[in-house]
Amino acid sequence: MRRLYISLAILILLPVLLVVALYAATPYIVQWGGSRWLAEQNFQNVVLDMERPGWNRLTVKRFMADIETETAHVSVSAGPLTIEYTPLTLWASQKVDLVELPQSSIRIQITGSSQDESTQPDVYLNLPELLPAAWFVLLPSKQIRVGEMNLLVDYPESQSDWTLSGAFLIDDKQFYSRVRFKRDEQDLGWSDLELTPENHFNFRLLQEDSPFVVIDGNLRAEKNVSLHANQVIDLGGLRAWLDRFMPTLSLPAASGSVSTRGTFVLPLKAALSPEGMLSQLVANHSYTTQSTVTGISDELPALALNAAGQLELAAGNLALKVAQKSSVKAAPVVLPNIRLANVDLVLDRPINVSVNLNGMTRANTPPVPTLDNLPIRGQLHLTSIQRGDIRAAISPIQFSVDSADLVQHLYKGTLELPEVAVTLPDHKVPNLALKTQFSISPGEATTRFTLLTKGLPIKVNGTTATSLKKGRTDLTWTLASVRLAGLDDTLRPYAKQIPPELSLLDGRFDHNGVGSVQNGKLSLTFWNAVNGADAAWGKTVLRGIGWQSSSRYSASGAFSDKGALTVGSLFGGVEIDNISTRYSFRQTPKGTRTVSVAPVSAEMLGGDIRVDGFKTALQSPDISTSVTVEQLDVAKILELEQQKGLSGSGQMSGRFPFRYNAEGASVNDGRLTAPEGGVIRFQPDAAVAAYAATNPALGMALGALENFQYDTLDIKLNYQPDGTALLNTRLKGRNPDWNNGHPVDFTINVEENIPDLVRTLQFADQLTEKLEKRYGD
Repeated sequence: MRRLYISLAILILLPVLLVVALYAATPYIVQWGGSRWLAEQNFQNVVLDMERPGWNRLTVKRFMADIETETAHVSVSAGPLTIEYTPLTLWASQKVDLVELPQSSIRIQITGSSQDESTQPDVYLNLPELLPAAWFVLLPSKQIRVGEMNLLVDYPESQSDWTLSGAFLIDDKQFYSRVRFKRDEQDLGWSDLELTPENHFNFRLLQEDSPFVVIDGNLRAEKNVSLHANQVIDLGGLRAWLDRFMPTLSLPAASGSVSTRGTFVLPLKAALSPEGMLSQLVANHSYTTQSTVTGISDELPALALNAAGQLELAAGNLALKVAQKSSVKAAPVVLPNIRLANVDLVLDRPINVSVNLNGMTRANTPPVPTLDNLPIRGQLHLTSIQRGDIRAAISPIQFSVDSADLVQHLYKGTLELPEVAVTLPDHKVPNLALKTQFSISPGEATTRFTLLTKGLPIKVNGTTATSLKKGRTDLTWTLASVRLAGLDDTLRPYAKQIPPELSLLDGRFDHNGVGSVQNGKLSLTFWNAVNGADAAWGKTVLRGIGWQSSSRYSASGAFSDKGALTVGSLFGGVEIDNISTRYSFRQTPKGTRTVSVAPVSAEMLGGDIRVDGFKTALQSPDISTSVTVEQLDVAKILELEQQKGLSGSGQMSGRFPFRYNAEGASVNDGRLTAPEGGVIRFQPDAAVAAYAATNPALGMALGALENFQYDTLDIKLNYQPDGTALLNTRLKGRNPDWNNGHPVDFTINVEENIPDLVRTLQFADQLTEKLEKRYGD
């Protein structure tokens, strides 16, 4: 019986002793299980310094382990590490409930020689083993909390080192981490990463707790590893991040966002280095953006971008497509003394940009993009432009970039303004059209342009050349030859100052010039020419008009014009032929204007006319000159009377001093004489003879003039500024066939107001014309 009691006692105490033994062995079991798991992961030199503070909790005072690969040495150290577990669960699955690590550090030292990176062997990762679905099942704990982890990726000297510091939490539902990035001690901000066992992925880059890059998607491993993701990039945050990541890359300030949707694809074994991974990465994304860039220049303080397109990456080559109808808006546009609310650029064709990103991070320099699908075509929409009282409304501008070299910065294209409507106060301006071909190279821009006017026969071809280094623009232009016939009627709606009496009948006008703009100052030189022109001023007709001039406008504001004028004939009751003169005009920067006229020569009535040269200021004209006539044919003078039977011979010469000032025009002691005498013969018709028969005085005069041989023919003229003319005429001689050749002296004094007389004659002419129109044929 005693043995029975002893046996029963042993059976009762054995489970208790077993539990006590297992409890006492738990730290060793955990240590053995942890070491075994680490050994299965190829860790070496494992140190687990453990103690047991409680029946379900272990403390690892220190943990150290190393792992060696072909190209890297990984060292892990941590402590103190707290492990909480349920004994039965631990015994059954060798998995604890919680691993809590306040602090840990991992150093990945890339091994191998410090040779140039281009020949450095890369480290490759087996990506399927790194996917959440693969390593969630391998976790030795239901929950892992790491308070501070420091990861150093130590590259050879030719490459930058990376440091990641942060915390993470893992349980059976998700992985969450927040990590700070540094590149060679340069702080690059924070990142948040969330993963689930279903391979859901959420990544965010942050600055001061504000995310500027968000990637959300799902990972998948089949023939390769792919991430199907949506991305949102805050451009303001990205620009600030790039300033630190690539300090040599100078970028303007930006705001707004870029949203993308698509896939990233890597091979199952992916390179660890940024350059290697970039060469393997394949991406295909659509994107949209609404963003603003500021601080580009004083003239363009802000640009608003509204765009969509496609982004593709393969073998380190990035291809960016900007879709048709994408737009850029500049608002406002700041130009000196010019009001322009905004400029809106809209693409008519997509833009394809390609960039080779290989070596970008190593060289620490921005890549150079290239354009693939030239030409680039689009439209520029401008609000009306206003400068002072001048306003211009411009129809959409068509532009095309036909060639572009983004490495050499060489660009060629065209620019077309179909219509420009210019508005001036109280002045009509014809609508304009402009076509331009441009070429841009470093430091220089050139154009060839054609300017047209709607409704006017005006076409200007020209060129410009701008040196950015010198701050100078040179220009040339040529006006296509303009036919003058009827041009007065065409121009009159736009030039009210064209007198209604003027009519252009024939001829051509030519014009060309050169100029430059430097330091905001304009200088011009241009030439004008009128050839073979005919014109009329009322009943005065001018034929064979020729005019050549050379004009200059200097950077100081001075203007000068020199030219020559010829007229083949002028007929206004008296025909004047072969008129010619030269002139010069000057205007100072202060606005003082003077004109100088060289002697004027002409032919009239068989003789010569000369007007002496003069010079005067135009603000207050004061002209003093004289008109000299030589050898006027008396026969031609008498023909002006259009009196049948009247003829004569002889030549007259003289001089008329002329002055014009604020008081008016005047002639003092003008005189015309026939020093060698001559003959006047008048054979009246029957009507005049019948009248003379009833008037003895007239009969005597007519008798004397039948064959009057004069030795004196003298005309004196004085003309006052009020228009009063005093004409003294003396005719002295004899008729050998009348009154025994007795001397005869005809003296006639006439005083008349010439302006009144002209107005009377004009009224008489107008009345005659009206009567003829009404009662004529």
